[in-house]
Amino acid sequence: MKIAEDKNIISGIRFTNREIEVLACLLHNRKEKKIADILSISPRTVESHVTNIKLKLSIHSKERIVDFLEISNKVADLKK
Repeated sequence: MKIAEDKNIISGIRFTNREIEVLACLLHNRKEKKIADILSISPRTVESHVTNIKLKLSIHSKERIVDFLEISNKVADLKK
């Protein structure tokens, strides 16, 4: 029996549903204002999610977030 794969885990790190949405937007090279518009949240909330993602990954830039995603096994799913 195969255990269902958790869509919120990328390379062993668990993300919230909203963080997954923000990651997908970052992968598409969206800026905070555009992400906020797409997700109907404030740019400040987007910044908070990006900060939380950076903390989870122990990195300091959005470019490194994209690097992380590009080598993950979920990049194709996030590009949809």
